[in-house]
Amino acid sequence: MASSKSNVLTGIIIALLGVSGFLGYKYSKLSTSNNQQFDEIAELQKFQAELDGEYQVALSSLENMKNDNQELNGLIESQKMELKSQKSKINDLIWTKRELDKAKSEMANLNQLTQQYLGQINQMKQENELLVTQNAELTESNTVLTTSLQSEKEVTAQLEVTKTRLMSENQSLNSNNSDLSEKVDIASAVKLDEITFLAGSINEDGSFKKRIRKKKMDVFQTCFVTRANLVTEPGEEIFMVRVIDQNGQTLTGDENATVINKLNGEEARYSTSGKMEYSNEQSKACINWDPSFEIQKGEYTVEVYNKGYKVGTSNFKI
Repeated sequence: MASSKSNVLTGIIIALLGVSGFLGYKYSKLSTSNNQQFDEIAELQKFQAELDGEYQVALSSLENMKNDNQELNGLIESQKMELKSQKSKINDLIWTKRELDKAKSEMANLNQLTQQYLGQINQMKQENELLVTQNAELTESNTVLTTSLQSEKEVTAQLEVTKTRLMSENQSLNSNNSDLSEKVDIASAVKLDEITFLAGSINEDGSFKKRIRKKKMDVFQTCFVTRANLVTEPGEEIFMVRVIDQNGQTLTGDENATVINKLNGEEARYSTSGKMEYSNEQSKACINWDPSFEIQKGEYTVEVYNKGYKVGTSNFKI
């Protein structure tokens, strides 16, 4: 009986020892797991602290870049919002997904993004400073130009007074010319003393031959003698010849050949034109015109223009 009780007691002790060993093993594993979790959380917290520090430094750096430039300040606020979004993304990797390596990679991107933003801001500041400098230079230039313009206006005003006085003096000399510049322009026109107008043909040697028979007339020749004019600058002069038939029609082969009569402002078509070298003395010149139509016999009026003024006119019968 005593032996049986001893065996039971022994079994119970063995069972208790087994349970105790199992519980010790489970406690050991649980303790190890807890330690690992504590270490992981500690590392995450350490990284979180680093992230918060880097984020605050980035915000402070951007904030220090602000000035009175509204465009620059708006850019900085936009960059701060982007950094905030990047930080939230890293926080999610740290505490929700527990992906520390990815979080570290994103934190490196955050630092790189911050440096990129600072570079953009510095570049914008440099550009703004350059613009300020250029604006200052422009302002200074405008001041100089304004002063110069004022001086020029004063000189111009003085010249206008002198011009008015000179025009008044010339008006007293010539009541028909109230504008001095118009008077000089009229005076410079080369007047004509004599005009001849013939119909004929051109010989083989290039000379003109007057013709009486209508069928041999294919060229009009206008010749004139210029007056001596010391007002006119010597050199090439252009004369427009207007041939008007007995019906009052201007003969021309070019619809665009027109001259403005400066005395009355009227536009008139002309028939042909020619050039001569003028040397301020009497000179003879001839202008040949080969019209595209058949020359008719009859009465003609010839007008010659120079510099927009009618300088000679005459009537002829062919």
